[in-house]
Amino acid sequence: MSLSDHDVDHIEQVVRSGKRPRVVFCDSAGQIAGQVGKVVAIADDRTGEFLTVEFGSDRLEFGPDEIRLPERGELSRRKKKTDEPAAEPRQPSGPPLLDDTTEPPEKTTRATPQPPKTPPQRATTPRQSTPRRKPKTRGQSVSVTVSFDGEKWTMSASRGAKTAVKAHDIDHRRALEVARASGSAEVEQVVFDVLEQIKTDAEAEAERLRAQLSEVEERVADLGQL
Repeated sequence: MSLSDHDVDHIEQVVRSGKRPRVVFCDSAGQIAGQVGKVVAIADDRTGEFLTVEFGSDRLEFGPDEIRLPERGELSRRKKKTDEPAAEPRQPSGPPLLDDTTEPPEKTTRATPQPPKTPPQRATTPRQSTPRRKPKTRGQSVSVTVSFDGEKWTMSASRGAKTAVKAHDIDHRRALEVARASGSAEVEQVVFDVLEQIKTDAEAEAERLRAQLSEVEERVADLGQL
């Protein structure tokens, strides 16, 4: 059993309200399986280990497959079981093994040292024995994309699989500045070649329009002589 998307949404709402919902560690969490922690934060990017859980004095990151919501009444049953006093050892029935009036043999006069009694273990695990888990830093890949569709330049950015900045239009100068900022001569050359082709096409279009304009002006001049 682990957290579903609905469970994560519910936990996120509770955390945003200022509360810290309790969760139970699954077997996949390792030696702390079965223990109870509190969710204190959820990362916006729900990938990998994006839930920060407080356990004792530590704050560790877990994935939704490593924790679960407690079952109804589970935490109350645990507390009740923990608060119950340990049962007193039962005394053996029947007559004593040795008669109080009988002197034991000489070789038994030395008392055998008894090991100290170990108090019964409580249901909870002592904090000192809690295995410390090194917090992991979630690596997030960031990519910036500059594209040209034949008419205009666009630029966008993404963080992992999530879009961080939607594609928006940029001018020729900005596209060249981004290419130069990359520090790669090859990238800058690719953008420069595209700009050169755009310039060549624009000059050809301008020449064609000038020729059309000249033809129209000649027709106007001919009409003016009528």
